[in-house]
Amino acid sequence: MSATASEDGHGGLFRNRIPEFLQEDVVDVYFPKPDNPLTGDFTRCKIVNASVWLELVDQAPINTRTWVVQERLLAPRVLHFCHDQIAWECSKFDDAECFPEAVTSLKADLRGMAPHGRTKDLTTSAGMRSRDICLDELPDPDVGMQDLYVFELWKRMVEGYSRTDLSYPSDVFMALTGIARHFQKHLFSTSTNLQYVAGLWSRNLESQLLWCVNEEYRGDQFHNPSKRYEERAPSFSWAAVCTPYGITYGDTTDYGVVPTLNEDRAVECDDMVLRSEVRGWIGVTPTKTPELADNSMEYLDTALQAPKPDPELFFKILDHSITLFDAQNPFGMVTNGQLLLRPQYLRRIELVRMPEEHKCSYRWCLHPRTSLEKRSRWQFGNNYFDAPDSDTEVYQEGAELFVMPAAYGERTVPIGDEHLYCLLLKFEGLGMFPKVRNGARLKHQGLYRVFSRFGLTKLSSWVDGKGQKELKAQDANEIICLM
Repeated sequence: MSATASEDGHGGLFRNRIPEFLQEDVVDVYFPKPDNPLTGDFTRCKIVNASVWLELVDQAPINTRTWVVQERLLAPRVLHFCHDQIAWECSKFDDAECFPEAVTSLKADLRGMAPHGRTKDLTTSAGMRSRDICLDELPDPDVGMQDLYVFELWKRMVEGYSRTDLSYPSDVFMALTGIARHFQKHLFSTSTNLQYVAGLWSRNLESQLLWCVNEEYRGDQFHNPSKRYEERAPSFSWAAVCTPYGITYGDTTDYGVVPTLNEDRAVECDDMVLRSEVRGWIGVTPTKTPELADNSMEYLDTALQAPKPDPELFFKILDHSITLFDAQNPFGMVTNGQLLLRPQYLRRIELVRMPEEHKCSYRWCLHPRTSLEKRSRWQFGNNYFDAPDSDTEVYQEGAELFVMPAAYGERTVPIGDEHLYCLLLKFEGLGMFPKVRNGARLKHQGLYRVFSRFGLTKLSSWVDGKGQKELKAQDANEIICLM
């Protein structure tokens, strides 16, 4: 039972209310018949608030608290004592005293009334419905990817979780422990060694780094009051920032990269078939079809020999190292975290302060590579700083700032409408990548240039095409460490 409408522990369950207000609002609508407009039938219609569940439950005081997310999500069923009625929530359906089930699962958006994923529905079918809503009848470029719909559920959950209030910032992972454990144990496939990486997952980790902080457009300016807490998470994790508007999690994808028989992992060829492709590449995905298993090597050979289109991903994660406060709890507090990356491109940039009347405070441009080179005339302003009021060192003279082209996105827009997503990085110095993780020796230990993330920028394929070309004019040819 949840005191959903209570602001604090003194509010209790019950409220003074007028039951008559819970009666349905109805209206008789007259629809004349085409052949005789003077006669026709009246149809009794109900007037409903499409956002009733959002206002009644999701945005209720208790559900804005971070610790409640885990309790609400993992409980088999919840009885909500709301401000004027009682609501019911379980894994099968949501309901309230005065509204039928069909209404509580709707959400109003720019397209009108659309089905809204229920918080407690943690099934692959729920993830599929959520993704279909985002695609809005577009073909899915990642259809067939392993755990595609589980990643969609995780994305939806994290985005809601990031909007909640936390009294003690250090609790960000502890309040998520039960949910993360549930996803790993009951939802994700067990065929791969999936590891938890400070609020992200080791599989398809590249795409999950492309999260961004949501902003509010107010008074002709973008407002971002987020704060960074370096002590609770590494900069590459969404958990490093606290923001009232939440974050947008990266669209998890493998970018159609075909697995290869090298490095630290091998492809189990007897469990693979070709994944048909919307964007022009060939991929592989697990199957349980016996008749295809015997020919799986032939399928894999065909995939590896398939022509490669223009790349969508421009960096690779080679390794990761997460230091836990409690080594026995992989989902708990993090004391340190590092990623080892091989970027295809990495260019130094300069921030350009804009006049106050501009909607964005800063733009960036490429830093000249030599003393003889002129400053680039291309400036980019579609920037999402993680914590502009906390990361004050990036504005200081002498700060060494870089942009790293990462990948094309979003995955749920028409082909050609994607942006080039780039990470905004600050050079921190040289540092050692650990030699051992969880008792196992790592293969990439050594000294690397170390960077921290301070934001994300998007370059339009239409408007910034020449800028993209200039950004990719020189390869990086190095391995870096992201902390």
